[in-house]
Amino acid sequence: MRLCLTPVFPTGERISPSCYENSFRMKYIWKLIYFLLVAFSGMAFMLPHPMIRVLDATSQTWTAGIAGGGSGINYALKVVILKNKKITFDSAWVNGQAFKIQVIKGAVYNPNPVLNQHDTVILRFSDEHPGRIPVPGEAPAQAMAKPTVKQNFNVPGKIFISYFANNRKQIYTAGPIRKLEPENRP
Repeated sequence: MRLCLTPVFPTGERISPSCYENSFRMKYIWKLIYFLLVAFSGMAFMLPHPMIRVLDATSQTWTAGIAGGGSGINYALKVVILKNKKITFDSAWVNGQAFKIQVIKGAVYNPNPVLNQHDTVILRFSDEHPGRIPVPGEAPAQAMAKPTVKQNFNVPGKIFISYFANNRKQIYTAGPIRKLEPENRP
């Protein structure tokens, strides 16, 4: 035999035991909902926040003015550093192709620049076709070596940037890419 207390309201109205048991269950359901809300509300702070923001992304096709000079597409991204963390840029993907990034801080190419919060840098990379003749003053050939992170991102109109923040790999998606007028080099 089950013992069930029947509450009485000040008006003298009684609640049947089955109704009371249902309200008792609802109390635990509301406690569970409250617990889940409290537990998962802090998860937004645990999600990774981007350490960078792309202000502008451009592409420009070019063609050499001499036979065998080659052609290609130059990409440039204007990026601001949002957090004061150790950030190193690794690679970028456009249309499923990976490219090593050149970082330009100020007007100087530096293979290992020191980046601070609120710094604005230019990330450059090129999709160059065979027959390319190096331009004097260009970044060293090893700067254009293949990226170290192996991924494959193939989304038209988007650039994926791989970088390390405090030695943890991050991926940032930039787009759309603004196309500049083609450049025909003499």
